[in-house]
Amino acid sequence: MQLNDTQRDLRQAGLGDVASTVFLVDRYAEARAALANLLSAAGYLVRLFESAEDFLAFEDTVVPGCLLLDVFLPGMNGIELQRALQSSPFPRPMIFMSKSRDVPTSVQAMKAGAVDFLTKPIDEVCLMDAIERALQRDVERRRECEIRSLIQGRIESLTPRERQVMEHVVHGWLNKQIAADIGIGEKTVKVHRGRLMSKMGARSVAELVRLCARVGVARDAAISIDSTPANWRLSTRSEFGQMRRTTMTSNGRTGSPFYRAFVEQGVSA
Repeated sequence: MQLNDTQRDLRQAGLGDVASTVFLVDRYAEARAALANLLSAAGYLVRLFESAEDFLAFEDTVVPGCLLLDVFLPGMNGIELQRALQSSPFPRPMIFMSKSRDVPTSVQAMKAGAVDFLTKPIDEVCLMDAIERALQRDVERRRECEIRSLIQGRIESLTPRERQVMEHVVHGWLNKQIAADIGIGEKTVKVHRGRLMSKMGARSVAELVRLCARVGVARDAAISIDSTPANWRLSTRSEFGQMRRTTMTSNGRTGSPFYRAFVEQGVSA
């Protein structure tokens, strides 16, 4: 079986064929069968469901993929299912289908984050393009979560005092100011600062701020850093390239496939 472009990219990232699963929800058995044959021939794994309720009973956010569904389903409709999935840790990219171009419904779906809204009978080229975009969006979301998890793990490795010092550092406090504020010696602050920078894999305050801001720590400090001279700014590639080297040194490995793919491909800051 020939691999499609997304499958090839995901396999190179170490994610395998499971990442190309298309979850298809349509009330009509004939429509499900026809679309399943088309998608299977294109190299995708397909799971079929008759209703939104059936899909929710099966749903496992750990399994990567996208959702292709008819907007007008019996019971819970497509828009209601979209709303129900928005609180999921990994809200699935969704592609809606409909026999008619219901403009208000399509606008509502797109505003809520749908990848596309296709009119039946569906053009095969448009369908494949929409699926590729949906699967790529799913990969990017999961990769971002993996990166945040890595950063969060480093923060959790800090001692309470190192965390306290870090929160002062990312807000621009000097060592003597930190010492006076938390009631310890300036030399002790320097020791804690050196240890936390090492554990976080950060080579500068600017880099530390960006890492912390990515997981919701010191967002206001990140805004402040963005207004500093250009030579203080670091790209996301350089930040996580350093994290990759630090991880290899401490663990002898480069982390999960998502993290390796991120470092290899690079993402603009």
